[in-house]
Amino acid sequence: SAVARPDFEPAFQLAPGEAVFTIGSCLARNVERSLNSRGFALPALKVLSADPEFETVGSRVLNNYGTPSILNELSWAFAEDEPDEEVLFYKLGNGWVDLHLQNTMKPTDLDTLRLRRRAIREAYRSIADCRAVIITLGLSEVWFDKQTGYYLNMAPRRAMLRADPERFELHVLSYEETRDTLARAVELIRQHGAPGIQVLLTVSPIPLSATYRDQDVMVANTYSKSVLRAAAEEIVQANDNVGYYPSFESITLSPRPEVYLEDEVHVTQDIID
Repeated sequence: SAVARPDFEPAFQLAPGEAVFTIGSCLARNVERSLNSRGFALPALKVLSADPEFETVGSRVLNNYGTPSILNELSWAFAEDEPDEEVLFYKLGNGWVDLHLQNTMKPTDLDTLRLRRRAIREAYRSIADCRAVIITLGLSEVWFDKQTGYYLNMAPRRAMLRADPERFELHVLSYEETRDTLARAVELIRQHGAPGIQVLLTVSPIPLSATYRDQDVMVANTYSKSVLRAAAEEIVQANDNVGYYPSFESITLSPRPEVYLEDEVHVTQDIID
């Protein structure tokens, strides 16, 4: 095979049937499918059974792209109190949307959003029963909500930007910001996870397909992935329960037709497997 297979030392071993929690971008959803086919327990997927629309949208509703939004969900899951609803929800037209979920989900009523939030919180809390958490790091180009002081998971919807042009702003995270938010996320997993819980970091090889920055997307993507890869390295070196899996190196150093789908963005399921 022409696929690059970097050598690495496994940080820990998993036995089929053990519970694994996956956090991250669409790569995390692909990893879930692969783990599911091998007999692992995946508590995150239980979220989908809580809401018919979750089934419609698919597991990508759980996609989480930046280190600040990953930290948000972990902080909210293990905090004594949930954040105020003004942090979570935004009125759009005749309905409401969750600021921290997929920006393609249709507006709905507040009760539905509350049920979804409860389901997602419970899903993240299942980390307490997991053997390992896999985090696939996606990007460093994130949006900040100046009104609430929280980072969003995805870009604001266009209608939101039209209605509140001064409320949201693009932040390109520095190395220090990326490292610090990731370090806090890993510490929350260690504090609230099962004794001996392991964390496996990887950087998603799925590139930015567009950028909000005033530069070529190829340049923006290289910065984004470089910062994530460097931050992951420092976190691994500083924590004996954190390992690194070189999926980014394997995919990006392989011939593109061998590993990417025709969209030149997403990775084939065969390669994930």
